[in-house]
Amino acid sequence: TVVLKTVGLLALMAQSGIPVPADEATLPVFDQILADIGDQQSIANHLSTFSAHVLSIKSMLESATPESLILLDEIGSSTEPGEGAALGKAVLERFRQTGCLAIATTHYNRLKVYAETTKDVSNAAMEFNEQTLEPTYRLIHGLAGASSGLKIAERLQMPASVLRDATGFLDTGEADVALYVDELRRRVADLEKEKATVESQRRDFEAQKQKELAALQAQQKEELSRTERRLQQIAKEMSDRAAKELESVREESLKKKYQRKLEAVTAQATSQIRKEKEKVQPALKPAAPQPAEKRPLEVGSKVRVGSMGVTGVLVSLHAGEAEVLVGSIRLRRPLSDLEVMEKPALKLPEGVHLSISSAEPASNEINLLGCTVDEATSRTDKFLDEAFLAELPEVRIVHGTGTGALRTAIAEFLKSHPHVVRFESAPQNQGGRGVTIAKLRD
Repeated sequence: TVVLKTVGLLALMAQSGIPVPADEATLPVFDQILADIGDQQSIANHLSTFSAHVLSIKSMLESATPESLILLDEIGSSTEPGEGAALGKAVLERFRQTGCLAIATTHYNRLKVYAETTKDVSNAAMEFNEQTLEPTYRLIHGLAGASSGLKIAERLQMPASVLRDATGFLDTGEADVALYVDELRRRVADLEKEKATVESQRRDFEAQKQKELAALQAQQKEELSRTERRLQQIAKEMSDRAAKELESVREESLKKKYQRKLEAVTAQATSQIRKEKEKVQPALKPAAPQPAEKRPLEVGSKVRVGSMGVTGVLVSLHAGEAEVLVGSIRLRRPLSDLEVMEKPALKLPEGVHLSISSAEPASNEINLLGCTVDEATSRTDKFLDEAFLAELPEVRIVHGTGTGALRTAIAEFLKSHPHVVRFESAPQNQGGRGVTIAKLRD
């Protein structure tokens, strides 16, 4: 809600000519800003909270254009969660087809998965400190937020028996998605920590480099000063000696000859001092950095994601954005946020596509929710190869319960797989029949 109100307010400020509170901002001009935030239930008009939301969204669907900004708070809420999520997905899909910019908040895992798997749609999460039960007001892009309802209830000392019952009542599919979202949050948090560590190391390195450069400059300045004093002393001695010789000369022609000789010696000493200075002074000036040539983005290239400070492999390019594999996490980022670190080892012929994955699995778990049987077996086969090479003792295969077809297909596939010793369903508190645990050969 804070994000929605902030975005709407800043957009209206910009279009009213009021500077927005940001270091840098580029905003489009919207023809209208449509918002559904808060509770508009009315006893007089016989409107429930859900009815009020539906009427508001209906009005938006009728008037939205590609230049509109849509703000929806808790889309599809205040009704049965399954129907609410389905309606919310349909509404968002219509806005996507219209081409307008829409921002929606939700607790529904179905909508989080929709954002992860749909072009031109992405997740973002408001960070929440589960230790202090306080929001941090940090918006993290590319990450689906977790509702953490049971965790918060536990920290607020809800009876343990009630929490156990609540965990048992969770739909297995919803629990699997929640586990997946939680794992994504953990990995992004690890990336954030790694980014902070790298940034700290970079600052330390820069400070040390500046310190060493300052020491070197001080040393060279001192050396230059000593050289200059020594040459000036030599020049003075030569000048004094020449002056004494000149005084002892009586004949005018010889005096002029000595005068020219004195001037030549003085000029030579001055020139020598200048040359010695030039030898030392260039070292005091740090070399100007050469601008790096910007390499073109190619599938297979190693790239750096500037906004997150992490590196990965470019696996696909779309209109204005690219998909980057960071460990086992796929990120969709704009092309302007990417910098090529290394070119691909070879250029593939036209029509040949390369699928890149990490050398070792970043986790001992693979999530197959939403896959067909063929996709699931193919991904599982590749995952087992990577896990076997990484010498993992066991892996978790999340396939959900559903109709049971995917679980049965995975079981048949594991029976004859050379890397698998045995397999079994996970304990009830770890996914139950929706997760298969496979023990791997040594």
